[in-house]
Amino acid sequence: MKIQMLGLCRFSLLSEGGFKVVHDTLEERRRHLYDPARLEQRFVWFEHVALPAWARQTDSDFTLVIAVAEDFPQPWLDRLRDLTARIPQIILELCPQGHHRDVCRHAMLRHADPGAERLVLFRHDDDDAVAVDYVEMSRRDLLRMRAMAEDHPLFFMDYARGFTLEYAEGEVHLNPQITHTLGVALNIVVPSGHDRGALDYPHHRLSTFMPGLCLSGPQMYLRGKHETNDSRPPSRGGSPFFFKPETTPAVLADRFGIDLPAFQMALRR
Repeated sequence: MKIQMLGLCRFSLLSEGGFKVVHDTLEERRRHLYDPARLEQRFVWFEHVALPAWARQTDSDFTLVIAVAEDFPQPWLDRLRDLTARIPQIILELCPQGHHRDVCRHAMLRHADPGAERLVLFRHDDDDAVAVDYVEMSRRDLLRMRAMAEDHPLFFMDYARGFTLEYAEGEVHLNPQITHTLGVALNIVVPSGHDRGALDYPHHRLSTFMPGLCLSGPQMYLRGKHETNDSRPPSRGGSPFFFKPETTPAVLADRFGIDLPAFQMALRR
């Protein structure tokens, strides 16, 4: 079975709708998203948390689309181009103005492989991380579920074990959790030619659209928590699992490719 892993990451994507923080006008949202101090922090998380694992995937057969608006400002656009050029599987997509879901759907599906039997669609925020074997495990687990793929045109695979990575008062904390359909390391399996993208299915209501499986084995994700979050995730969600805090640097490096001292230094700058 030929499988395409296809993801979408919205980087301060200016559009109509799509944000929990409400703005009265598009210009007000533009000022908020493109505020230099906010962008600087988003870039720190993107460079030091989101990108490292994508560069180190044990299975390099994936496509990740980074979506920004056509008016994304300089010098930030060049900085984004420089960072993403280092990972050949990443495509930078400059999107025209429109409704959020329409923009995201078009940016994602125009890169779908028509020769794939199944697409594995996923969303990825610019301050989150997946494990370095996320692509490999996703493809392996889907092949093990061939019978389910034959019976269900749509279903999801939810990697539920991970962490909230919180930055507060100058300190980084790693909080272990098992949480369902969080939106990171969450795969939506669809047939070739499917006309909906990952953002067309609200992750918190995913089970109302399709059946799914919860896979709570390996630590598969980090969800970033800091003052510029749109969704304001809780510090501790779901069910905790046993974790030794003193192993934080090793876990971040081994599972997610993150250099904790470099990340902390960048945050303090």
